[in-house]
Amino acid sequence: MKKLAMFLGMAWVILTVTTMADADMVFSNYDEASGYWDAWNDSWSPPERVEPFTTAGNALGQWELTQITLSADSNVAGGPSQPVTISIYADDSGSAGTAVASWDLNMPDTNYGDWSFSATAVTLDALEAYWLGVEPTHSDGSLVGWQWTTNAASHVFEIAGDPIPEPVTMILLCGGAVPVLLSYRRKRRT
Repeated sequence: MKKLAMFLGMAWVILTVTTMADADMVFSNYDEASGYWDAWNDSWSPPERVEPFTTAGNALGQWELTQITLSADSNVAGGPSQPVTISIYADDSGSAGTAVASWDLNMPDTNYGDWSFSATAVTLDALEAYWLGVEPTHSDGSLVGWQWTTNAASHVFEIAGDPIPEPVTMILLCGGAVPVLLSYRRKRRT
């Protein structure tokens, strides 16, 4: 019986770790990609492009971000990457308000492709309006391009994350504890 309890406990741990690896889609408009690109650099005005988005709902009410992907083009002058600042802003009555998170990154030469980066340690509320901003911070004349949606109303991007805490993970952790507790209880009785 003790071996069975240990086996079940280990099975629950493996399932928990496997489940934690899968991120949910917090926002995506990739299905609306148009193939047309909007390019700009830091000498154009305004240098930053910001896009509104609303996070998906979940039963727990919050998301911990894992990754942001832009449908981007980076035309790099004289180097393999260029500095950009990516920011998420709170919504302030229909415009970008206070910055919730910001990343200073080097965008590789994407040549009209997807560019993803890890966006950990950021928590957003479910079903809440936010803004994503992209700003080139280089001075060498390189361009950053961002693909438009089909109606040219916004740029194409997606954000992935995990519900806080993941409900399936919590169920699996609690379920894995049951066989261990039963084994301990039987051991105390004897």
